[in-house]
Amino acid sequence: MKNYSRLFKPYLDNNDLKSVKKVFDKNWLGLGEEVAIFEKEFSNFIGSKYCCAVNSGTAALHLALSALNLKPKTKVLVNNLTFVASASVILMNNLVPVFVDCNKSSLQKDKEDLKKKNRPKC
Repeated sequence: MKNYSRLFKPYLDNNDLKSVKKVFDKNWLGLGEEVAIFEKEFSNFIGSKYCCAVNSGTAALHLALSALNLKPKTKVLVNNLTFVASASVILMNNLVPVFVDCNKSSLQKDKEDLKKKNRPKC
């Protein structure tokens, strides 16, 4: 077995384990009353009227981009050094990804390429 560096140690107390068991006992891993309770409590916590829990970062990106109601074929600037979901959700929303080069030292979007591509006809 390979040696791996542990980045963190998960911490679950008995209340956490009981909550997980409660969900498993009801056979509802994705939806169900626990998710509804979480959404209500979280929306209260952040001071929002609504909240929608999703099961992945990809689903969150898809939902956020969908909520913008952009016109089909709108160009969306995206870092070229990214996870595939960043571009795929753009395509799933019938939009066009425009990749912006990254700065070699910071790995963030390159300012000059961003200026060049942040135009109506990028």
